[in-house]
Amino acid sequence: PTLESDLRPPSRGGRRRCYHIVTTAALPWMTGTAVNPLLRAAYLNRAAREEERAEFERQKEEQVNNTVAAETLPIIEFPDNDTDALATSSSSELDVNTSRNPSPESDGSRPTPASSSLRFPDFMHRPGAATLVVPWLRSVEDRKRLYGDDRFFNSKEEQEAYIRDWLREMAGMPEEAAKHENGGIGIIFYDAAYYPKFGSIFASCDICSLIPDSTADVCVLEEPEHLNWFTPCAWSSKFSHVVGIIHTNYKAYASAQFHGIISSGFIQMLGTFVVRAHCDKVVNLSGVLPSVAPYKETVCNVHGIRN
Repeated sequence: PTLESDLRPPSRGGRRRCYHIVTTAALPWMTGTAVNPLLRAAYLNRAAREEERAEFERQKEEQVNNTVAAETLPIIEFPDNDTDALATSSSSELDVNTSRNPSPESDGSRPTPASSSLRFPDFMHRPGAATLVVPWLRSVEDRKRLYGDDRFFNSKEEQEAYIRDWLREMAGMPEEAAKHENGGIGIIFYDAAYYPKFGSIFASCDICSLIPDSTADVCVLEEPEHLNWFTPCAWSSKFSHVVGIIHTNYKAYASAQFHGIISSGFIQMLGTFVVRAHCDKVVNLSGVLPSVAPYKETVCNVHGIRN
């Protein structure tokens, strides 16, 4: 892999990466493009935190071992009146003597071991490594249509709280449900609208503009063709590596319509164009999905199986 495409964890020779998972639906709409990307963000975040915890423990053990080894070094004593011995001593021995022996002003007791003053970084205070980017339906009617009259939400904050509660209680991932600054996943909303004729949600803004440049590293586009039909973004310019995950056979959907003879071919051509333009790597969830970029795609059910 290249430096940009290397997604291996640090324990396997990689580096810490920041992930943005951009999708076309959000809870409480219980569709695959709402649930699976949320779990993907949560598991990427958990994997990064576990890597950091393991690295923390490794560094802690290494520092303790180094300190213990330093404390067992021999202490070189010099006679008070032997100036010749001092003059001929090496600078390294002098450094050891002055650092290990008490000064004349001290009470003669041995200095406090360095291990008692070790300070290790608190990795749990680092922000989470994964951020979920989901649509915010600006229309109250759209929210009621998809989410129901009893939970259509009056603000983004209310919907975010619902998503985190679901992740905590239903998915059993309380650490990932914490606030982003406390190590949980981040959640960013982009303005969107629901189009009944398509049965889908489409963005109504430039999603890339909502993501800080400082964290724009790896991007996972759930349904990249869908995300770029109406409001394409400069994904490959914004992020160092872009992975597109193909969920849906839109050509088959279009073929089932009365205008399918004309529209299906156009839909496939447009989808192929935007996926090739914006994705560095393409993952088809199933072999029955049409190929869009044979030279950089693979077939893999990256959703996995949950108990």
